[in-house]
Amino acid sequence: MIQVTKRAQQELEAFFEKNRDLSRSVRIYVQNGIWDSPSLELTVDDPTSGDTVIAQGEVSYIVDNGLMNRAGDITIDFMNTAWEFGFSITPSKPLFRYVSEEDSSPYLETSPWDKN
Repeated sequence: MIQVTKRAQQELEAFFEKNRDLSRSVRIYVQNGIWDSPSLELTVDDPTSGDTVIAQGEVSYIVDNGLMNRAGDITIDFMNTAWEFGFSITPSKPLFRYVSEEDSSPYLETSPWDKN
């Protein structure tokens, strides 16, 4: 399930209103961090086979089925504070854990802090 806050939905709809030539769909994907752990990010994209597509308002949200299973429920919010500005995409399950030999999912990242 994808939860989108009212503020995030408004920001995305305003973006697409200014960029009418773009398809009104955004993909949620894993961005591997250089200095920190992997995170979920947004990009404008079109769905492909193997995706879950959830339409909400004027925007469609696309998530790879494997990522959807791995991340669980996903919440999209828009932050505008002195410390943060932009979208915050939060999974209900951790995105990474220690990967064993038999585990081949591309959405299970290795972290030195999470080897239990």
